[in-house]
Amino acid sequence: MASKTTFQGVWLHDPEFSSWLKRIDTKLGCAYCSVCSCEIVLSNMGKQALKSHMKSKKHSQRTTAGNIFKYLMSDSHQTFEPGTSKNIGFSCARNDHPPVESVPTVAIPSVSSASILPPSKTIDKFMLKNDTIKAEILWCLETVMCHKSLRTAEKDMVVLRTMFHDSQIAEKVQLGRDKMSYMMLFGIAPYYKSELDKTLHNTNCIVVGFDESLNKTTKKQQMDLNVRFWDEEKKEVVTRYMTSMFLGRSRATDLHAAFKEGLGNIPLNKLLQVSMDGPNVNWSFLRELKMDFEHGEERLLDLGSCGLHILHGAFKEGVRCSGWNVTKYLRGIYHIFKDVPARRALFTSYSGSAVYPLKFCAHRWLENINVAQRAVEITPHIRKFVEGVQNDKIEPKSDSYVDVVECLKDPLLLAKLTFFKSVAAEVEPFLREFQTDNPMVPFLYNNLSQMARSILGRFMQIDQLKNITQVTIEEINEAKNHLPMKEIVLGFETRKVLKNSSKLTQKQILQFRLECKGFLKALILKLMKRSPLTYPVTKAASSLDPSVIDSDQKLAGKRFEKLLTILMDFGRISGASADLALKQYLKLVGSNKSNKFAYYDRKNERLDHFWKGLLSGDEFMELFTIVKMICCLSHGNANLERGFSINAECLFENMREESVVAKRQIYDAVFHAGEIASIQISNQLIQRVRNSHSLYIEDKERRKKEDLASNASKMMKRQREAEAKSLEIKRSKILENAQKEAESLQEKIALLKSTVL
Repeated sequence: MASKTTFQGVWLHDPEFSSWLKRIDTKLGCAYCSVCSCEIVLSNMGKQALKSHMKSKKHSQRTTAGNIFKYLMSDSHQTFEPGTSKNIGFSCARNDHPPVESVPTVAIPSVSSASILPPSKTIDKFMLKNDTIKAEILWCLETVMCHKSLRTAEKDMVVLRTMFHDSQIAEKVQLGRDKMSYMMLFGIAPYYKSELDKTLHNTNCIVVGFDESLNKTTKKQQMDLNVRFWDEEKKEVVTRYMTSMFLGRSRATDLHAAFKEGLGNIPLNKLLQVSMDGPNVNWSFLRELKMDFEHGEERLLDLGSCGLHILHGAFKEGVRCSGWNVTKYLRGIYHIFKDVPARRALFTSYSGSAVYPLKFCAHRWLENINVAQRAVEITPHIRKFVEGVQNDKIEPKSDSYVDVVECLKDPLLLAKLTFFKSVAAEVEPFLREFQTDNPMVPFLYNNLSQMARSILGRFMQIDQLKNITQVTIEEINEAKNHLPMKEIVLGFETRKVLKNSSKLTQKQILQFRLECKGFLKALILKLMKRSPLTYPVTKAASSLDPSVIDSDQKLAGKRFEKLLTILMDFGRISGASADLALKQYLKLVGSNKSNKFAYYDRKNERLDHFWKGLLSGDEFMELFTIVKMICCLSHGNANLERGFSINAECLFENMREESVVAKRQIYDAVFHAGEIASIQISNQLIQRVRNSHSLYIEDKERRKKEDLASNASKMMKRQREAEAKSLEIKRSKILENAQKEAESLQEKIALLKSTVL
């Protein structure tokens, strides 16, 4: 057995141990550490026991703390308050085993390695850590804006670290896909959502738009909610993404519940209008939502459904009622040559043309003017192609080719294409101008009126068009109000095609004119059924159109008075505010500023910017409140439609619903700021990101518990099903045995009866 080592006096003079080692006279097999205030058992290790203790974590930390203490207590680094003593001593020796010599010791709690640095270096390290977090946040924002997958962004980070190898920030940045995911989901997105909620909380009225689209990743209907309001910081109307709700079914009750859940803590009385497209389920939803306002003073303003969707639907209805195969032809000529190089080569060979058809878009009917024009230009070449493949007996077998051949037999095909194009040209300018987030409601009445008047004038008598809003559906259907068939306005290009078609009979031309009238009539009837023209707010809001004020101040004043009446009836303003707003409006219209209305150019200046410039100061406060309210009203769902494109770019396989919403919220915040370089990374955002990991862990634990509970429930269900099945089998066997026993008894009874006889 190895002998135990005793304390050696020579160790007290060793530079490694002299500063902290003490002898214990009563215990020769032990040593005492004055820094750690503890005994060291030498056992059979001897001097190695002292070295082992010296390398321990506790001893190292306390030695470091002692050095810092001496540094701070030295003459050159210590400051004293008046009345304090310079010599401070602390006695921390243990009572159970006191050392031989009384040695002053200091018991200082463990400190981190950052405390070793002088104060300036500590601050530098803290700032470096903040800069590192900012860099990580910016890279997450860049990942969202460029629609990168997290795996790609992680690989790019490695490249950046290699490129900037001399950067301390690049060296410290550690961004894996999991970290980026929880930073976005639990840090960045909640921060921007809370900032938007704060802004909405301080806003008097908002307009919320919604639309649904299939999310191909989650296989659910994704209902996007956008909010439109006056931004006091930017001093203009803005449209922001709020959130998305995911629905299994999209009935009116489902939409109603999801809509209210998506609003969160926003009071319903702040809701000024709901923007939507026109399916019947949305109108049922709107009726249910209006019932929530029955007990309050405020009510929803109504401008109907999205004017852009209505116009698309009206044009589509006109094409359908005409009975023409125009859309089949436009689709067919595109799909014949799509992704088939051999057919394209044959087309060029037979026709001598290298110009091919454009793609027809069934969802944007009024954006197919170029498609129709290209079809008109290449139809002669299409005929040569068809003749060539028929003569050489190499006709394609596709359905598109069959449709094209059938359509080419129509002698009026070119006339129908040119008329299709001319009607689309009537309404396309409205769509192009109103596919914007700028305030456009005050312009709706004049634009829609002029467009409707132009369409009606192509097949109705002029004296019936004195006031477009007073033309009824019955008057449109009345044949006596229509123009004679020969006076139907077809357009110059269509008339030229008819004139050059020598094979056409008068009967065919008359039938064609009748179909053109049916096209126009169906279009205008569909347009007027749910058009914003049928709502009083549309006409009243035109009082804020500078062109209306410039052309007729008296008419503009009457319409503004009507607007104030509507807002007061719907509980949006008080009577006193209405009186003041009317006085301020009339004063402005009659002032020297009125000449500015004549020079307003809505193509180059937003309406809210124009009115803000006119109404600066407290003189027109009530009037400016009305202007902001009307400018917030939505004229269409173009913003939501664009959001579906962003959804498609953000989606990746196996993406959770929360991640889709988080990415959209981040994308919207950066887009609203202008660019990533304009983003201000505040301390609150940094703190949110720092806390995101703990929230991520909590979420994982919550999901784990939910999965365990779900699995337990499923297991219980399986056990019950198995038990029920076992009992069912047992019951069947019992019934089967009972049946056999009953049959056996029946046989015995029959045998006994036959014996008795």
